[in-house]
Amino acid sequence: MANTDKLLVAPQGMKIVVERQPDKYLYVILSGRAYMYTGYGTKEETLIDKFGVGNCFGAYGMLTKRPDNYTVVAQTDMKLIRLEESDMADFISKENASTVLSVMKAMAKEMVRIKGELEEVNKDLAKRRKAESKDDDEPESIILKDNSGTHKIYNPKNPHFTSKSKMRFLGRDKE
Repeated sequence: MANTDKLLVAPQGMKIVVERQPDKYLYVILSGRAYMYTGYGTKEETLIDKFGVGNCFGAYGMLTKRPDNYTVVAQTDMKLIRLEESDMADFISKENASTVLSVMKAMAKEMVRIKGELEEVNKDLAKRRKAESKDDDEPESIILKDNSGTHKIYNPKNPHFTSKSKMRFLGRDKE
């Protein structure tokens, strides 16, 4: 792939891929280093991955035609091959076999990362649901204290509460 129009030079600090923006390219690193983030430039910024020579990124956006889920920033000056989907047939050849394998490994790594994040989200949701269900449960009885002593008032969800809306105060019925 000697076609120079496929080469991209990215200076240090350049955002190569920007989260939530469409990007139709797959990038293969020829030299330099890049970092991948979610929430780049915000208080939620999270470093997801680091890339070096031979690594690639951008397959998600190129193949799905959807906005990317991350931002990739050049940590050093970089040289990259920038491929569109239409370039892939020519690019997939014996001379680029190791790079194509690298692309596949990067995609598999991303799927594993996403699966792990989904598992964490599901665990958090389950914990929240469990905590909320405990908060929503009303107690079986409520204790009231006043000058005349302690009174136990049964909760409407408790079977001791009748359909006539009676409340039982320590054995004394009141309408």
